[in-house]
Amino acid sequence: MTGDSERAGRLYRQLAEDRAVQASRRLLRLPVDQQFAVAARAVAQAAGALAVIASFYTRPRSELGDRLDGQVAQLLVIAACLEHTADATPRHTHA
Repeated sequence: MTGDSERAGRLYRQLAEDRAVQASRRLLRLPVDQQFAVAARAVAQAAGALAVIASFYTRPRSELGDRLDGQVAQLLVIAACLEHTADATPRHTHA
């Protein structure tokens, strides 16, 4: 069973990596200021998704819940930095 579980884990990781590559390709087609704004929105949405999982599907003060809460906090800092960079980047600048 462990082999099946590991194989499934690798497949899910590959799926996530493929989605990340697709998102990167879409971002690279945008002007730089839009890249930062779109990335900020995506990171904030990821933080929201993790917050929901942490709130509804983990026990309070559990290791997983605490880890997810920490990741949410970090993602929100990253989203804010990206949003700030988007605002500070001259408009219509292409990569």
